[in-house]
Amino acid sequence: MRILISGATGFVGKKLGLELVRLGHELVAIVRDKERARRELPFPCEMIAWGETPENIDAVIHLAGESIAGKRWTKSRKEEILQSRAGTTRALVDLLPMIGGRKPRVMLGASAVGYYGDRGDELLTEESLPSNSFLSDVCRRWEEELFRAEKHCPRVAAFRIGVVLGREGGALREMLPVFKLGFGGPLGSGRQWMSWIHGRDLVGVFLHALGNENVRGVFHAVAPNPVTNLDFTRALARSVRASAFLPVPAFALRLALGEMSELLLSSQRCAAGKLSGYSFQFPYLEKAFQDLCDPVEGRYGRYAEEFVSERWGAPSGSVEKRGIYALWESAEEREPLAGGVLLRRRTVYRLPFGWLSYALAARLAREDVQCRS
Repeated sequence: MRILISGATGFVGKKLGLELVRLGHELVAIVRDKERARRELPFPCEMIAWGETPENIDAVIHLAGESIAGKRWTKSRKEEILQSRAGTTRALVDLLPMIGGRKPRVMLGASAVGYYGDRGDELLTEESLPSNSFLSDVCRRWEEELFRAEKHCPRVAAFRIGVVLGREGGALREMLPVFKLGFGGPLGSGRQWMSWIHGRDLVGVFLHALGNENVRGVFHAVAPNPVTNLDFTRALARSVRASAFLPVPAFALRLALGEMSELLLSSQRCAAGKLSGYSFQFPYLEKAFQDLCDPVEGRYGRYAEEFVSERWGAPSGSVEKRGIYALWESAEEREPLAGGVLLRRRTVYRLPFGWLSYALAARLAREDVQCRS
């Protein structure tokens, strides 16, 4: 298939795009910055800018969207979030009738379980009604724009995605340094439900939907076993062999984050039964954390940190510098891919001065390692 994909430079887009290329599909990525995309994408693809029109497209996958975390939800920030989802979806759907040559037969799009708002212990299905929260309104309008594509595509599907777990991005990447230091803990009461999915399963869900004519409409992209925040916290702490004894009161989160605290305190217990035919690799949280959080062991003992980068292109040499690091080791794997080479570099490192270094400089160290890799 020749597939038009948005959001290819994102956490999920990189994973999905790479797997699509491995399976022999031809990708056309619609991006805001072609040069940045060429540097970041771990797979080869044709690139077009928003506003340009591609030709001969068999399928469309829409993943683009501004991060909803990181900044307080001011009025202008809310508008940015809405436009990055509903606005880009509208633009992409409007592009469909202008595609030259072959027209797409299927369009798959992302949504989120934030559609439901805070629902306590209620078991949510795809037929459950939305709430009246900001995120719910964003998701509702996001999906409305997506399903306008039914005028141009025989098959359209939206996936309400839960918390995506992966080392390379998402919530887990931010949580791991804190939990490794022993500073993790439940959020608020800890009784709020979390619907989650391993990154590899999310890729699997999209691949399953791409080739299955029966997948149309709205689906939950979540593992079949949601957990409470308290259970999530305990499982993550066990996985990194640390304690999790520092709860964060709900009032403190609301004071610090304002309305954005909804991301951490809302409860969504979503059923995954409608997505029949897909077999989850990681149906249970403990198995997902075993895959993502097992400590790296080596001749220096347990490593404190790990970073994996992937880039596509011609092999190139590199010079390793330890710099401020007490330990630095980097190994590179090369995988032939679509006439080029996928370079996968795995770096393990340790900062000096133990936990104090990580408490003060974990984020700076990670950004430095990303630059070196």
